[in-house]
Amino acid sequence: MKIKQILLCMLLACFVVPASAQNRWGIVGGGLFSKSMSKDARFSLGGYAGGTYDIHIENSWYVQPQLLFAYEEFRTKSELGTDFFFSKFNLELPVLASYQIAINNK
Repeated sequence: MKIKQILLCMLLACFVVPASAQNRWGIVGGGLFSKSMSKDARFSLGGYAGGTYDIHIENSWYVQPQLLFAYEEFRTKSELGTDFFFSKFNLELPVLASYQIAINNK
């Protein structure tokens, strides 16, 4: 229940923040290289893709919510020789806060 309240507050915060010309949409994607902690597990590949939105708060402060679709898989072999395969699809909503430092006057 608390997760729903937190997500609702973050969604409302996106609309409450005043619009600025520096707000912009973006696309993100990447790869995952993971391994399960189980014995005899092998390394597996995965990936994620999604969208992002930069919100300019004030001066050099930004908030960047992202909505990502991720895929991971794990393979392992038991002591009896049985192969196990586990795959996971998930939807992630990370929210990043950043402060941008001007390197030059441009």
